[in-house]
Amino acid sequence: ALRFDVVSVRPEPVFPIILSLSKEGPRAHATHPSTSSGRTESVGWGVLIDGRYGSDALNAATGRGWWVGRPVELPGSRPLAFDGTRSVGTALLSWPREQVVKCLVSYHPDDEATLRVAQEERLLELWEATRASGHELLLEVIPPPAPVRPQLAEGPAGASTSSARTGRDGDEIVLRAVKRFYNLGLKPEWWKLAPMAADSWAQLAALIAERDPQCRGAVILGLNQPLDALAAAFVQATHPIVKGFMVGRTIWGDASRAWMCGEIDDAALIEQVGMRFGRLVEAWRARGEPFDKLRANGCGGTSPVRPEPVEGP
Repeated sequence: ALRFDVVSVRPEPVFPIILSLSKEGPRAHATHPSTSSGRTESVGWGVLIDGRYGSDALNAATGRGWWVGRPVELPGSRPLAFDGTRSVGTALLSWPREQVVKCLVSYHPDDEATLRVAQEERLLELWEATRASGHELLLEVIPPPAPVRPQLAEGPAGASTSSARTGRDGDEIVLRAVKRFYNLGLKPEWWKLAPMAADSWAQLAALIAERDPQCRGAVILGLNQPLDALAAAFVQATHPIVKGFMVGRTIWGDASRAWMCGEIDDAALIEQVGMRFGRLVEAWRARGEPFDKLRANGCGGTSPVRPEPVEGP
């Protein structure tokens, strides 16, 4: 069996960007030296592209043997809704089988029951649709800053002010959400989760081993965090259950804004995005090193570490 290390970029619809997909096994495209932790990694290529605005790029990427992911959710929907269709099962009939269905859900296990059940029903609908169509499913779980709660006499709904996205509390909420989804019978091939502490990744691995040993693993999402913050998060992500990272705005956010304002040209946009992507790739490969050493070597900092070139167009 191949071990997949996904290192990817989630672009906005108008910014389909090539991502890196690492694999270990006989089908690897190119082999890199062992990392400090003793792993040898090899790199293929893939994309995560919106099918509505990025259809040309999506069609061009499909059929190349790349890892190809395609979002299905309506951006910003809560409760979850699917983009451009009332029947996700029907929509998937026209998707090539190699395209991985990516669904982001803004979910908190302590949400008010009506909202929580509505979201769970849509996820179950999507799960059944992917089982019927034969597509793999990547489930991205991002808790909202606070749960939606019933109106109480002593305070407004959703009165909690603690952030549910990062830190120990965030880890616990994400793990509870994953467990809840397993209890419902959801078994996605991939999980896409926010950075967590090392022991939280170990807890996730134990949960996956118990509930779905065939799961391919988890990838780290970015939440628009600075490069240094993500590089530090990678140091915590040495457990084999974590296969890579899948981030967008951290890599291309500033450069794309400058490009749209006419402050930089196409070449500068590509240069800046490539440099930031390269720094994250290097930080991922060196994640067994202490964070201070990563910074000294330029991983996650400002030195122009570049990814290796892509073969083909």
